Amino acid sequence: MIRRPPRSTPSNSSAASDVYKRQEPIREEHLKFFKNKKYNIGIMAGYHNLMIVDIDVRLNLNLNTLADITPRGNHYYFFVDKVVPGVAFKITEGKCKGKSPIGIKGYGYVVAPGSTYKGKKYEWFKIMRPMRVKSDALIEAFKRFFLENYERIKKKFEPYCLENEG
Repeated sequence: MIRRPPRSTPSNSSAASDVYKRQEPIREEHLKFFKNKKYNIGIMAGYHNLMIVDIDVRLNLNLNTLADITPRGNHYYFFVDKVVPGVAFKITEGKCKGKSPIGIKGYGYVVAPGSTYKGKKYEWFKIMRPMRVKSDALIEAFKRFFLENYERIKKKFEPYCLENEG
């Protein structure tokens, strides 16, 4: 969902984000963004109870939900019973300590298919309606997955993490 900035956007980015959560997407303006190749496309989390799992390592999970491929990993989209603030699963030691290879967004946005970053494309992986789940179950399932696969995720995330240092 593309959103137009309100006429008086607050300078505080958190306050601006609050405005976007309440504002309907501007449907009549969508086409101009899609036609101009200099713009990327964003999908808002939180709108219509959409939560997005953002994974910054290539795991290609076979989940029965809408999914895309990003330059580093995947996004998985879910409709939830209630939107909750996001959760970040972080590396706890080593060179990537404190960085998050997996995050669940309740608010904010992800870059969407049709966009590019540093010449790499975002593309749809599975086109289907997002799966309906309870938000608490979604967070618990990915927490369990992260803990059970921690070493594999950490190893795959490390090259990206080190590449983006200073």
